[in-house]
Amino acid sequence: MESSVKNTCPRHEGLAITGKCMKCGAGICSECRSSFGYFCSAECLESSRGNIDHAEKEKRRLEEQSIGRTIRIVKSFLLCAMVVIVIGLGWGTWKFFLDPSGKPVWRFEKSMVSNNFFVVSENEKETIIKTLDELITISSRDGKELGTLKCPALNDYTIHVKTLDGSLITRNKNSVAKFDLKGVRLWERSFGDKEIVHIAAVEKGILVYALKQTVDYEDPKFEPTAEDKMIFLDFDNKVLWEKEFNVYPGICEIASGENILAYVDSTFKDKKYSSHLKTADVLTGDEKWKINMEKTACGSLTIINDTVIFSDGKNLNAVSSDGKTKLWKVKADSYIGGENISFSDGFIFITSYNSLTCISTTENKILWEKKLENPADHKFADGKIYISLSKGIEKEVAPSTEHEVKPPPGFNQLDDDMNPFKKSDKEKGPSKKTVYEPYLACFDAATGNELWRTEKVSGVIVAQSGKLVVIRDTAKENFMDLANMTMIYQLNPGSGKIIFERWGKIPVTAPFNIIGRQLIGVEYEKAQDLITKLTTGNSKFEQYNGIVSFRLR
Repeated sequence: MESSVKNTCPRHEGLAITGKCMKCGAGICSECRSSFGYFCSAECLESSRGNIDHAEKEKRRLEEQSIGRTIRIVKSFLLCAMVVIVIGLGWGTWKFFLDPSGKPVWRFEKSMVSNNFFVVSENEKETIIKTLDELITISSRDGKELGTLKCPALNDYTIHVKTLDGSLITRNKNSVAKFDLKGVRLWERSFGDKEIVHIAAVEKGILVYALKQTVDYEDPKFEPTAEDKMIFLDFDNKVLWEKEFNVYPGICEIASGENILAYVDSTFKDKKYSSHLKTADVLTGDEKWKINMEKTACGSLTIINDTVIFSDGKNLNAVSSDGKTKLWKVKADSYIGGENISFSDGFIFITSYNSLTCISTTENKILWEKKLENPADHKFADGKIYISLSKGIEKEVAPSTEHEVKPPPGFNQLDDDMNPFKKSDKEKGPSKKTVYEPYLACFDAATGNELWRTEKVSGVIVAQSGKLVVIRDTAKENFMDLANMTMIYQLNPGSGKIIFERWGKIPVTAPFNIIGRQLIGVEYEKAQDLITKLTTGNSKFEQYNGIVSFRLR
């Protein structure tokens, strides 16, 4: 009996206990539940209401916190996306519309012909050019004309020899002259009917060789003759020494150094040929030593640091200034010429159609040799040599059907070996074609190690003032190209990474110079260049439109 009483609600007689009060722990029944929820009385319910509100508030706070966190994440994502979009749009706008890199800074427009134009001097403030009978001074900063001086006598002198302090040495076919930078001719040295075939300015003067040949090819008995003069002048037109050889064909190779000069004295007389490589003192003209070259040809004559370099057809040889010591030799190549031998900072670089050789002038030995893939332009700067190269890659090309000839009726019935219109299996399938892809390579001058290469970049290399620029003109590669497309690349000299590349329609050619953050070159008339090439086979006398400057970084 007691057990049944304990299991019934003390407040509602006869109703079984179904739970406990959440406040005091007393038993509650279904009636308590309907009246007070999980509490036994109004007092317990009221006293627990504060705890229930707190729990609800905490639950709502946590839910709101979670929602707020989600909203913040979404906002952050949207903000990042907007920042990326804005940066992308800004970069695209800068690169394609606003970035001045590679774009013209200024243009000086002037109609000029290449065979009567040269740059007298350039610096950060001004550029002086000679064109026809004018000396024009241009601001190197903005291209504005600062002054023009006319001198009728200057029109006859087309080749620049040397710029001195306040004057310049220039020459034409038969004369050498000195002008001040106001266009006044200070002196002139004429060689009459003799033509100047060699002229070089060294530290203390100018070496000139002028020659006149007389040949009658129609008369087999006529003995050809030559009248010549080799003369060394100081910069005030004083003759330091002169020589006459007067033997046919005359002096065919000449090289000038600071202290010695070298020349090939050739004679053809009574059907006998003799040839000697001779050297002489630059200041006195006194002969020093000679080498008999009768059994071989002498070419690529060059003097570097008073080392005499020449080719005998088999090897490129180097001889000491006293002629007593053979310093080194490199296997000669038919493509090696004087313009392929360059000197800088104690290194001699020899380039041919497939190789590059580096020689130390202090140790007089070959440091390294590299086999190269179709080398083109190369420049040395800051201990590195940059070379434009191209590699041949074989690619399969689908057979062309553009010119396929339809056979006449009945030929399809002939056997394959009798049918002239029947294509062989090789002609039906794809063929292989060698495609040359350009790239720019950089080598360490001391070791020959390749430091980097950059694909799809080639052209004329300009390496000055710690900057590296490559200019590629499509019209120079294909004279039928009238697209006026010039590509300018600026690269990091240390890594080869492209800083910027710009494709433009201003055809520009050498001479190039980097002054500050500008690349200055000569703008030329591409249409005129095409006409000249078609009519003469070269672009020696192309028309210039003026000077142009491009922005660098």
